[in-house]
Amino acid sequence: MRMSISGSSTCSSFVWGTDKMLAIPAERLPAVLYLVLSMVFGFMLVRLGLRLGEVVMQSRLVTARRS
Repeated sequence: MRMSISGSSTCSSFVWGTDKMLAIPAERLPAVLYLVLSMVFGFMLVRLGLRLGEVVMQSRLVTARRS
């Protein structure tokens, strides 16, 4: 339960901050860049984490087979 509350507050803070930036005409471009780049880098980091996890699991399987 704690993780879901933490995730919700992080997401709502992200949306709230972006919404506040979008409300100011001079900050619209930085707001859109912030929104898009945050999402892109977030997905890239998730994919990197998944790939690293696969590498670790494969190395454990190889080590276990040798024993």
